[in-house]
Amino acid sequence: NDVAVTIMATPDPVGVGSNITLTMNVLNAGPLVATGVVLTNVLSSDVRLLSAAASQGTWVTNGEGVVCSLGVLTNMAVATATMAVQAVKGGANVINMALVSREGPDGNPSNNMAIAATAVGVSSLAIDDAMLEEVNVGLTNMFFPVVLSYPNAVTSTVGYSTSNGTALAGVDYLATAGTLVFAPGVTSRSVSVAVIGDTTSEP
Repeated sequence: NDVAVTIMATPDPVGVGSNITLTMNVLNAGPLVATGVVLTNVLSSDVRLLSAAASQGTWVTNGEGVVCSLGVLTNMAVATATMAVQAVKGGANVINMALVSREGPDGNPSNNMAIAATAVGVSSLAIDDAMLEEVNVGLTNMFFPVVLSYPNAVTSTVGYSTSNGTALAGVDYLATAGTLVFAPGVTSRSVSVAVIGDTTSEP
């Protein structure tokens, strides 16, 4: 008789504060009925447990993870457990381990364990270049894309302001400053700068 476990973590990658869904399937490959089936998920210290559910049996937490007492699995039956966790630390992979056991010997212990690794990144900010064909008179808005490398689970804000380079405030553009707000899950916003049109030849 053989019981086996698989685990899948989605989404991947995520940012700090984002939720990860762990889906574990336990299969009794038979041919006999498996009794006393227990699924244990050992959670990484870099995540916080939000919720858990199992398609049968009961589950409890034990300080290191979640233990699901699945009970009886008939030949070729599958039991599923899902857990929602939140990534609380970034910069590395979050490792979650699933272990399954049963009463009596198992025919193939090599498939009694499965591991899911999720990359958790720390969000960084980048502003992209923008191009605009300048008109001879009036103002034309130029939009600079501002992008987060990972979506955040909470609202993020960033302040911005213009500064002179080859273009001069009041001559080539209107100085501006403000705050961009990234709602949860949003990774792209833009900054608008008004360009002053003229007939002067410029680099």
